[in-house]
This record gives sequence, C-alpha cells and structure tokens, in this order.
Amino acid sequence: MQKGGDGAGAAPDYKQINGYIKDFLKFNNYNSTLECLEAEERTKVVTSKNKPINKVPEVGAHTDVTLQKSVDLDDYPRLYRFFEGDAEKSSREKRIEKSLNILKAKHNSTLQSARQIFSIAVNCLQHLH
Repeated sequence: MQKGGDGAGAAPDYKQINGYIKDFLKFNNYNSTLECLEAEERTKVVTSKNKPINKVPEVGAHTDVTLQKSVDLDDYPRLYRFFEGDAEKSSREKRIEKSLNILKAKHNSTLQSARQIFSIAVNCLQHLH
C-alpha cells in the first residue's frame, strides 16, 4: 500500500482508503452518507490550511522495528490496520509462494523437455520421408 506524503512515514494513503469507502457507499446506495462524507472532506480542506487534514498516530520511541510497527498499527482504526497489514505475508503465504515458484520451475522444465522431444520427433519424421 502506498504511504501518505504528509511527512508521516507510517501513515496509510488516506485518499485510497477514502476511495474504497466511497465505492462501498455508492455500491450500497448510501447516497446521503456519501454526500456527508464528501462535505466533511471539503470542509476539512477549506478550514485546515496549515493543519494536517487527517490524524496520524505518534511514532513510538521503540528501537525494535517490528515492535514499533505493531504499536503504530494499534493506534490506527481497524480499517487502516487492515490496509496497512496486508503488505506483510504470513509464514503460510510465504511457504505457499515458495512451493508455487518450485512448481512453476518444474512446469517450465517439463515444457522445455516436451519441446525438445517434439523437435526430435519432427526431425525423425523428416528423415524418414
């Protein structure tokens, strides 16, 4: 997921998340809620020239990067944690991805062997005629 460009390194991309929320509201025909959200966004833009529009959690003073990341994600609402956390792969996903890569390599090797066998068969047929 992309990071916000407001100087907060751990802040998720608010425009992207708000876009998802707007798509959800449009899909479910929550028109008045959508209008209220858009009006709130316009109000924040107009009234906050020097202030940041969205709240950004304070970065902890932890030296361990994984501990700092988990503490920072706990400061976000659940929706932001969901989008921010999807970049990390679980050990199961890593294992599945590794086995998929092995399977792809075997598939490519089998295809190459089949092409060579087919080429040999075509050459043999040409020599017979």
